[in-house]
Amino acid sequence: MSMGNQIAMIAKTERGKVIALCTIYNIVSDYCLFGAMDELMFEGKPPELSQSLCEQAHDKEVCGQKYQKLLGDFNIRFKKN
Repeated sequence: MSMGNQIAMIAKTERGKVIALCTIYNIVSDYCLFGAMDELMFEGKPPELSQSLCEQAHDKEVCGQKYQKLLGDFNIRFKKN
């Protein structure tokens, strides 16, 4: 089980919990945030939650690109426009 999967299971849709669980030595791990985003979007959680996690990412550009790809996959999987 991946770290992102575990965090998504524990935090559910609580943004603060995701950020807290991805914080190591007062630094938020982009790798952890990206994994949580993957799992949250795969589970069909509100896309806005994953998008809001990019605010905490160090590499906001990469996070934004990852979010756009995940959103495209989400829209296909859950048939949203």
